[in-house]
Amino acid sequence: MEKKVSSKVLIIVVVVFIIIVIGAMIIKNRQTEQNIVKNNQANNLEEMAVAENSETPLLGMDNIEMGDTDEEVIEALGEPESKEKIETGFKDVEETRLIYDGGDTTILIRNNKVVEIHSTSVNRRFYNGTGISISQSKLEELMPANLKVQDPNIPDDSIVYADLNAEEYQYVRFATQQGEVVEIVIAIGDKEN
Repeated sequence: MEKKVSSKVLIIVVVVFIIIVIGAMIIKNRQTEQNIVKNNQANNLEEMAVAENSETPLLGMDNIEMGDTDEEVIEALGEPESKEKIETGFKDVEETRLIYDGGDTTILIRNNKVVEIHSTSVNRRFYNGTGISISQSKLEELMPANLKVQDPNIPDDSIVYADLNAEEYQYVRFATQQGEVVEIVIAIGDKEN
């Protein structure tokens, strides 16, 4: 009889022990899940803060962007070193190129709207800290992967990101040489550069 009682007690002790172990595992698992959620929320908040604090728009340079007027460009960048009037051959199309940085940065204005920004200047800031002379790997880390254009027609020395939600097709092309950004072109439309 005593063996049966101690067997029953042993079984009860083992069952209670198993329940305690399972309970502890569940609690630890919940804590881990909560930590993961908290970390993800913190990372998302950090990413949002970076995006909100970024002064340079995705398709812009130094606080200017596609569609800005020439007055807004001059307000943001100062007077250009020179201006070139461009003959388009079209009666209703006026184009002017604003030249900065000794020609290293040019901004094309069409009918009083920015339609292209071209730069090889290390002094210009682009979206999320991108710019001339950063590595290709750092560029791809800083730019939104979901906007990267995957097209076999893009030259091997170029990386293109596009805003497909804009009213007009807008893109930024980073030309690279030996793994480093050497030229940045931001434009509207499918203009070849």
